[in-house]
Amino acid sequence: MPSLRSLFIIAALSAASFGLGYWIGGREDREVAFDLDHAAEVLLSASRASTRRGQAETLVPVLMRMQPADFEALAPVVESTFGVGGGGRAMQLFVERWASLDAPGADVRVKAWPPDRRREVLPGLLRSWVRVDPVAALAALDAVEDANHRVLAFEGLVEGWADSGDPAVWDYLAGLEEGKRRRKALIVVMHQIAAKEGLDALRERVEALPGEPPQDRFKNEALNWAADIMVRIDLQQAVAFATACEQGPYCNHVTTQAAIRRSTEDGPATMAWLRSLPAAERRDLAMYGAYSSWLRQDRMRAAEWLETQGEAADLAPMFRSRAKPFARSNLRLAVKWASEIEDPELRRLAQIEIGRVWRRKDDVAAERWLVGLGLSEEVPYSRRPPGRAVPAAD
Repeated sequence: MPSLRSLFIIAALSAASFGLGYWIGGREDREVAFDLDHAAEVLLSASRASTRRGQAETLVPVLMRMQPADFEALAPVVESTFGVGGGGRAMQLFVERWASLDAPGADVRVKAWPPDRRREVLPGLLRSWVRVDPVAALAALDAVEDANHRVLAFEGLVEGWADSGDPAVWDYLAGLEEGKRRRKALIVVMHQIAAKEGLDALRERVEALPGEPPQDRFKNEALNWAADIMVRIDLQQAVAFATACEQGPYCNHVTTQAAIRRSTEDGPATMAWLRSLPAAERRDLAMYGAYSSWLRQDRMRAAEWLETQGEAADLAPMFRSRAKPFARSNLRLAVKWASEIEDPELRRLAQIEIGRVWRRKDDVAAERWLVGLGLSEEVPYSRRPPGRAVPAAD
């Protein structure tokens, strides 16, 4: 997933490029005649600038004064740079601004460009087009023949649609086939909202999504990815979000994500928070995930904490068939909890996991226990190097 910093930079660059002029009116009334020759010189100078920022600073003021006919007249200037390494950001800015004024005209011209150049400008073209006419932009996306080009065009379209604030983008996303493509688009939309409007706005958007079948799966996906974003930006808000989610039917992974992240900062507080939530399978999964993460981060403190909890009944359900991390930190308690699992198959699997851990600590004691359970053959002897000390069993 892209970092928050990179997403803020993307948003800032977009605003610096055209956003300002586009949103405050788009088409400027030119009080003085537009000098095409001067614009051509600026365009060539921008294409030679060594940095993307330099290209934007040079070209954007001119682009904001241009009208559709000017773009058509200056297109040959852009095309003249193709054979000498030109294009780049200047070409992308040219097409993106053109598309904000006359997307069909820009599209016709770009279709005649070499494939590598067309590939560079398609995201910007669709990004501007969808702000003006989503229906036509979607049709243009469907008309892109090259599969790789279509992927880039799709990404640009989603970015522009999300940036426009048009709520119809959510209906579009919900209608996409569930999978990687929808997931990436959903993340882009939510990052745009988080970067521009903040986490409160993101939370409101996803919580307001329809929850009736078949859209319930989309809402659950959106809520979980929103939580993932919150965890990376504001852990306290993510915890509050997860706590509220526990009262509803969604957020299958929200609590787990927040708990795992928080456990690396404050294991005891995380476990106390989780234990305060209503008993449910997803809470147990979150407790397991948080404790496992804490155990990896600080094994000694995590093990000491578990030892102080005695035989707390609310900790036993998360144990189930996920016995290994608990056996590593408190073998005695793990053995007890495993024996109390009602489902025979789950109990057997848990005891096998414990046996593997125990054999690494004390083969002899582990063998006695496994023989008594009839599981000795399912857990082979530990292959320790000769002479290696065997730690005492807990």
